[in-house]
Amino acid sequence: MTRLFIVAGEASGDLQASLVIKEIRKLAPGIEISGYGGKLLKEQGVNIFRDLTQEAVTGFTEVIKKIPFFKKVLKEALLEIKRIRPRGVIFVDFPGFNLRLMPEVKKLGIKTIYYISPQIWAWGRKRIEVMRKYADLIIVFFKFEEEFYRRYGISAKFVGHPLVELVKPEIELKAFLNKYNLTPDKKRIFLMPGSRENEIRRHLPVIISALKKLDSKKNVDFLLLKSPHIKNIPPIHDPLKLKIISEDIYSALFYSYAGIVASGTATLETTLALKPFMVVYKTSYLNYLILRPQIRVPYIGMINLVANKLVVKEFIQKEFQPSKIKEELERLINDEEYYAGIQRELEIVRRKLGPPGAQRRAAQYIMEFLS
Repeated sequence: MTRLFIVAGEASGDLQASLVIKEIRKLAPGIEISGYGGKLLKEQGVNIFRDLTQEAVTGFTEVIKKIPFFKKVLKEALLEIKRIRPRGVIFVDFPGFNLRLMPEVKKLGIKTIYYISPQIWAWGRKRIEVMRKYADLIIVFFKFEEEFYRRYGISAKFVGHPLVELVKPEIELKAFLNKYNLTPDKKRIFLMPGSRENEIRRHLPVIISALKKLDSKKNVDFLLLKSPHIKNIPPIHDPLKLKIISEDIYSALFYSYAGIVASGTATLETTLALKPFMVVYKTSYLNYLILRPQIRVPYIGMINLVANKLVVKEFIQKEFQPSKIKEELERLINDEEYYAGIQRELEIVRRKLGPPGAQRRAAQYIMEFLS
């Protein structure tokens, strides 16, 4: 029996891993799969040794606290891989952990597959040698990643982005408005302040402060889109009484007018809904001092990186101020020409993300490689 091992350490990785495993099972129904991930991988019949999606952290100081734990898990994972002796190991994003585990797996003579390439093109380019020496197959979601690896003499397979076929409304507009008691004639502004509690605590107060200053707030409904794996929104003073939405997230994107989005996967989801937005992000001052010199790209928002130009405004660190957020939001709401121009650029970026079927293509590459 063919055995496969998979390592996904964050909620987004768990989602993407579960989708490709679903396609792999169609190609190889009897395959036995074990590893590390979350509930979505478990739902696909993967034998999960430990759920790492609850251990995700951001920033240097947060990572430092978790080092003993991840060292323990690294040893544990290696022991399981030695015991199972899979045909191959799929590493899903999670570079701080996976780029340490992958060389050890390669030494065992087991095939290594990196699915969702680490963003070494953005920072930490010393890791390029780790990928060159230890990754047998690299599967990427963006065409520019394939081109980046090629410049370093490394082969990578571009499959397109899985979100292309995932991002669509869950319910009809009328049902959505009724479900959340929303007024049809008001413009809806969605807020996506992050997928982790520490990001929400850092971002949401600044966003709320900006919204309070908005001249046209009486004609606007504000929707706070809560990531499904965030159990509770951290306690924050909310004079605007934001409408919290934890289901029908994609419907909220499609049926809204514009948004404020923390850097991450949410920026791509918003792009696919063709809704103009701005990118925000702020980390601790210490994290910023440590990480900023390592960043090698001009933008932080993935949409701007794919477009290779500034399509949507970015407000990062000291630029992330209520007055600037308010000014940009007013322009999105009131300047129709500006709004339409951003929508045209979003459509161009959407086409660059490739056609539907990314998971199927990835599964085919993986199974051909393992055969």
